[in-house]
Amino acid sequence: ISFFFLIVGITVSIIRKNKKILFLLLLGFSGFLPVMIKSGITFATHIYYIIPLVPVMALGAGYGLSLIPYKNLTIVVLFAIGIEGILNQKSDFFIDEKNMALINLEHDLDQFSDRTDLIIINSGTYPTPMYFAHRKGWVAGNPQISNDVFIDELRLKGLKYIVILKRSFGSEIKLNRPEIFTNNDYTIYKLQN
Repeated sequence: ISFFFLIVGITVSIIRKNKKILFLLLLGFSGFLPVMIKSGITFATHIYYIIPLVPVMALGAGYGLSLIPYKNLTIVVLFAIGIEGILNQKSDFFIDEKNMALINLEHDLDQFSDRTDLIIINSGTYPTPMYFAHRKGWVAGNPQISNDVFIDELRLKGLKYIVILKRSFGSEIKLNRPEIFTNNDYTIYKLQN
């Protein structure tokens, strides 16, 4: 609903040649263009990447909403936008059962490694497991992590541990590396120096 009003706001500001609104929208969008280009598909597929752009979009949507001539209708539309926003993010209110084990990942890594040790996790482009690990490093897909040349290049950059999330991203992956921890949810491998 709010995106519809963003499009209305942009369209009407172009038609009416509202230079103030157009200037602010173009300034905001062009300011984020380098971020969009640098992050690529991640910008479009990870919701939180657009958070800094939301105020700019809200300006356009607000302008579109201001064009509604009836105050009561505007209130109803705002209420509908709020409900839609909550329902659209309802999955964020609960932790998916298969990801519940991520809560223990930090504790399990703390048994073997320091917080400064670099790790890689087989979560593709999905960075959330790295946040639960409270570590820095890389996220990659199973084919990359299975590639010894790729892993050796990262080892030269400081990679010390590989975390394979079995339930979420693939139990079929087995590495020819020392396994230092395993449970039903993930396996932690240590790289040899």
